[in-house]
Amino acid sequence: MADEAMLREKLERLEAALNTMEGALDRPAPVDRSAELEAAKADLEAAQARIAELEGAQASSAPTTGGDVDRMRTSLEALAQANEQLRAQTDGSVDASLRAELDALKAAREMDLSEMRALLAELEPMLESA
Repeated sequence: MADEAMLREKLERLEAALNTMEGALDRPAPVDRSAELEAAKADLEAAQARIAELEGAQASSAPTTGGDVDRMRTSLEALAQANEQLRAQTDGSVDASLRAELDALKAAREMDLSEMRALLAELEPMLESA
């Protein structure tokens, strides 16, 4: 009777572990944002090229009137802000969060597998003697 109760308890633990693993497998796949990342990188490169172009133009043709200087400074500040926004969007946080989630799933899977192996190791001698 006690052996049967112990076997049932261990069987329930195994079933719970399997259900946990099935639940992990039923999760939707992470959203692929590589296209957005590539577009943001392209925008960043274009903004940096435009900034370099404007800085070169400013150095080579120093404007003679105050209005031109102010207009160019305003444009340069707007481009610098756009550049910072693009950098903030492509800081790698999406990749890092996906890697962290994947690592967590792998760790949970390894933990479940080791628990199942331990339970099976406990059950094996009982089944052999039965």
